[in-house]
Amino acid sequence: MRSRDEIAPLTHTSASRPLRRPDLRRQLRKPVRVSVAGLLWLGAISGGIGFSLGHVNPYGDKRMQLMEGQARLHNKQNWLTSVDDPESSQQLAFHAESVHWSAASLGSGEGVPPCLVVGRDVPVEVGYTWFALPGGGSRQMVVWVRCL
Repeated sequence: MRSRDEIAPLTHTSASRPLRRPDLRRQLRKPVRVSVAGLLWLGAISGGIGFSLGHVNPYGDKRMQLMEGQARLHNKQNWLTSVDDPESSQQLAFHAESVHWSAASLGSGEGVPPCLVVGRDVPVEVGYTWFALPGGGSRQMVVWVRCL
């Protein structure tokens, strides 16, 4: 076994000379050079992250997509209602008892919109959004109806 005196020191600094700390003030004052392409790249990345977070964020208000068309209440057993947009050939289906509604003459409320009548087409505007399903994929959900 070797004695302490025989083991070579691990560092080359001597005890008489203290270690110097880096001068942070001097390092922070050095100019940083960034190219225009680097700034554009950083702006594009930041904008992309901000855009995706703003549209995917599950918290806060959601902006609804609007569709104007003819709504038909199919039955009162489950309040199945469909809305057809003749211009885009798009159709939405929803249960009328679970939406917020507004009508010019009656104000607004929750539940079945007063303008919906079984078997009759009535003009409406609906607000809907997409939501993700737990197993993958997505679905449209009608959130409000305005009787026109």
